Amino acid sequence: MVLVRRSYTSPFSELEALRGEMNRLFDSRFNRDEEGLSVDWRPPVDIWEDENSVQLSIDLPGLGKDSFNVDVENNTLTISGERKEPEGNGNNLLRTERAFGNFSRSFSLSNQIDQEKIDAKYTNGTLNIVLHKREESKPKQIEVKVK
Repeated sequence: MVLVRRSYTSPFSELEALRGEMNRLFDSRFNRDEEGLSVDWRPPVDIWEDENSVQLSIDLPGLGKDSFNVDVENNTLTISGERKEPEGNGNNLLRTERAFGNFSRSFSLSNQIDQEKIDAKYTNGTLNIVLHKREESKPKQIEVKVK
């Protein structure tokens, strides 16, 4: 009798690993925006929702307020801008690990969002955006009457 050791991993785990590698390859080589320009970095975004709003928190460290824009058009919220490469102040730059260049992040807005009531605050390198929900889209509790 021959015993065969069975692995309890998914039979598709090797395909998933290959897919992940291919995605990383294409993301790094062909990371382009809508206009075909190279996008060197994508600021990370956290999104959460409560009954009154949808909130976004975008990390934009080292940027001044004039380095990025927040726009809403055709039910799409877009945050775009540029982080410039350091000039070195007359010194030779020996190493840089931060990404530089243009960036653009776009998010589709549902009909629940009141596009006239969007707040944006930039504090300590973090852009916080609050997308307020329309009053008619907020949950309402219906009173049940007893006869």
